[in-house]
Amino acid sequence: VIKLFEEQVINNPNNIALICDDKKLTYNELNKKANSLAHLLINNGVHTNDIVCVMTNRSLETIVCMLGILKAGAAFLNVDPTYPIERTQYYLSDCKAHYVLTQKSLKETVKTIENCIEIDLDNDFYNYDFENPNVKVNPQDLSYIIYTSGSTGTPKGVMLNQVGFANMAKAMTKVLDYLKDGNKHCLVSVTSTPFDIFVYEIIVSLTHGLKILLANNAEHRNPILLDALIKKYGGDVMTVTPSLMKINYDNRLEPSALSNIKYMVFGGEPLPEKFVQDLRILSKGVTIYNIYGPSEITILSNVQNLNGESQITIGPPIMNTQIHILDKNMNRVPIGVVGEIYISGIQVGLGYLGKPEMTKEKFLPNAFGPGKMYRSGDIGKWTFDGKVQCLGRIDNQIKLRGLRIELSEIERKMESISG
Repeated sequence: VIKLFEEQVINNPNNIALICDDKKLTYNELNKKANSLAHLLINNGVHTNDIVCVMTNRSLETIVCMLGILKAGAAFLNVDPTYPIERTQYYLSDCKAHYVLTQKSLKETVKTIENCIEIDLDNDFYNYDFENPNVKVNPQDLSYIIYTSGSTGTPKGVMLNQVGFANMAKAMTKVLDYLKDGNKHCLVSVTSTPFDIFVYEIIVSLTHGLKILLANNAEHRNPILLDALIKKYGGDVMTVTPSLMKINYDNRLEPSALSNIKYMVFGGEPLPEKFVQDLRILSKGVTIYNIYGPSEITILSNVQNLNGESQITIGPPIMNTQIHILDKNMNRVPIGVVGEIYISGIQVGLGYLGKPEMTKEKFLPNAFGPGKMYRSGDIGKWTFDGKVQCLGRIDNQIKLRGLRIELSEIERKMESISG
């Protein structure tokens, strides 16, 4: 992934890569700052497969950290600084994070957290070590960690590798039309930083030369402020959950900045057909994509352009990825018959951090080819034109604003309360 970003730096060094809080970084400037941070981490003993936490407000520093960690050969874990400190401490202990990259403004928040490094862009270390680090990473090395709700009562960390991450970025070139002329477009980033759609939109944009307009802490929660931001900088691409877009749609001003968004990518939860119709009325000529994939599959496995489609599907699998819809006996079901969705290919992650038994239950030997096959828990069926319809869950997992929540985790927390 880093090599793909560095190609954009060579091809478009002076193009704007990132805007946040009215501050801008070109691709060359962003690369230099990420390099300086990467060298700092390397000099502090960070190695391949180490995990480094990013705990920042939504800012230029957030993206510098993600890139700097990858350039050091390590894996990043994004944590929202507004999370309860007990949950953050659990993440850091569970994944054995080497460092926590944070900001001066969060000094009080992180006062009980060890091994913090303040990475504000006014730090002196950004004035040195501008060259790309020469760090060798292997395909199965870690790229990032993401925590999802756990049925045992505690969140579980998913380990994603380098080859799946790079495949995801390259695959998007084939399926997202606007990436073919990426440097003409501006992505408006509003997704919460620990969510894998945030990882997706940042990495896909920076590996295809887009400009990223990163909404700050206030703007990404406030439809009025977000409207003003989009109008000011001309954002025309958004990647969001349907529920987050619905909040902005229902609270829009007239004329709405959402009518300027010509490419909408939806994921994380089911996309209602009526809402698609409403958005087409609001934004004439909009292209709407539906993406699907559990966190265990390096963000996504399927993409569908809904233009000209008669029904909502998640489309076919992306390159180097296979979908298997199976019955209870692990046999493939015929087209049109409902079964459970299993996913194989190089997108499949490495498993759950420190949870070998849970990994064994979900990451199965692939009965249809090499590697592992992930059991998604989603049900679906093949359409006759080779696409997949996702129809719900086989268990009591729910999605809330795109976040996976195991109801049993909530039940266990309630049971632990005395009285």
